[in-house]
Amino acid sequence: IKIRDFGYEDNDPRHWGQPYPTSDGEEENNDDEYTDRRARALYDFQAGDTDELSFEEGDIMIIKERLDNGWLSAELNDKTGLVPENYVALINEEEEEDE
Repeated sequence: IKIRDFGYEDNDPRHWGQPYPTSDGEEENNDDEYTDRRARALYDFQAGDTDELSFEEGDIMIIKERLDNGWLSAELNDKTGLVPENYVALINEEEEEDE
């Protein structure tokens, strides 16, 4: 199946169902900064639902994806679940080298 939007010329990526690049060459959604990054838990969190992930302050987890409404998909101890974005801090490259 090919998706086309005939409101755009053939040489426009939107004609072919592709996102239109922004002026700085990056896609509009900059959630890649979260993908496969390590994060440190700032507070304890007890899962309130089966799709959430419990953790303790100081735990290090791998962020898989940034979701809507302030939630991240993360992996900790071979379990994957949702964590509140404001409960974790991404570990920058300098911190990773120190560990």
